[in-house]
Amino acid sequence: MGIGEKSHFVYLLDFGLAKLYVNPSTGAHIPYREGRVPLGTMPYSSYNVHFGREQGRRDDLEALGNVLLYLLHGRLPWEDIYAPNKEANLRRMADMKAGSAAFRDLLTRSPAEFTTYFDHCRSLKFEEKPNYGLLRQLFSQIMEREGLTGNTRFDPLDESSDKGTLVPKES
Repeated sequence: MGIGEKSHFVYLLDFGLAKLYVNPSTGAHIPYREGRVPLGTMPYSSYNVHFGREQGRRDDLEALGNVLLYLLHGRLPWEDIYAPNKEANLRRMADMKAGSAAFRDLLTRSPAEFTTYFDHCRSLKFEEKPNYGLLRQLFSQIMEREGLTGNTRFDPLDESSDKGTLVPKES
């Protein structure tokens, strides 16, 4: 979170694994490949990463969705699973992300737009361009419903700043 005048910013940056998805010389999309080593922070990564599939725009968006769910709820259901080895852990985490009762429950406790968001991300083919307009609209709807603007301050250290939430308090 930003501080002071930047308190309305949330910084989510990690370009350590960033790469171009098109060849700058040819404009061709990078090829789909399997057998890739899973990279990134697994609790936030997309479902496809767990199976060694090449990451693309759809996976970046799904990972962003996982981060937003984490910020919304404070934890993800697959964060603290136990498995005897790394491969089993990746498989269990993938199974939970695939649509387990825990994931469906998490979406049920989230604004309905999150279900649409994840449905869109997971419906995309590897080279398919996401509908960024739709995805922005989903979060704009949440902000409008909650009375938030792009300039709303969320400074947890400043008692006078606006407070808001994307979901009602959990019981």
